Order: sequence, then structure tokens, then C-alpha cells
Amino acid sequence: MLTVPGLCWLCRMPLALGHWGICSVCSRAARTDKTLCPQCGLPATHSHLPCGRCLQKPPPWQRLVTVADYAPPLSPLIHQLKFSRRSEIASALSRLLLLEVLHARRTTGLQLPDRIISVPLWQRR
Repeated sequence: MLTVPGLCWLCRMPLALGHWGICSVCSRAARTDKTLCPQCGLPATHSHLPCGRCLQKPPPWQRLVTVADYAPPLSPLIHQLKFSRRSEIASALSRLLLLEVLHARRTTGLQLPDRIISVPLWQRR
């Protein structure tokens, strides 16, 4: 997948702001609509209550914000960023994360995060 300035990298439609990389239609479509645990991000019954697993053994963080599952259309971009050193993709993916954090702040009162932690390529890292 080529990243073309001025066009959405997913649907190839013109962008209002060329440096964003992903249009607003594709960014909304990429968001997960699943109900997820607010602590671990796994499927859950309620999005505002921790799942049973997190209640029994809470993770070391308080809240998790997810943009989408690791699946198309975003997974090819993530793959290019990680393995092909396509740094221009980082700003577009960061924007999606920022939009999700701001959405969570508006809808759930989420405080701004102290840290953003990337997921390692392999669990032992």
C-alpha cells in the first residue's frame, strides 16, 4: 500500500488536510463498535465496568483506550510502520488515537493519560 500525499491512504479520496493521511469517513469506519473492557480491551458485557478477569486480577494500568482491532483496514498501515519504517504513517495513526482519547474524555470523563505505551511485537519484549 502506497501512501500518497493529499489522498486518503485507505479509500484514495482527496483529503481536506493532506497531511492527515486518513479521511474522516475511514477513521470513523475503522473505529471498533464492540463493547470492550475499559481495562484490558477484551470483549465485555459493559464498556464502563471492568470484566471479570480484570476484577480478579487487575492489570497494572487503570484505563485502556483502543482505536480498532488489529485487522484491515488499519493493520496493513501498522505493519508498514513497524516493519518498513514508514514514519509518515505514525502521524496518521497517532491522530486516530488522539481522536479516540478525546472521544473517551467527552463521553466517560477520561482523564488525559500520563503515558502512552506501544504494544511490543512479541510478548517477551
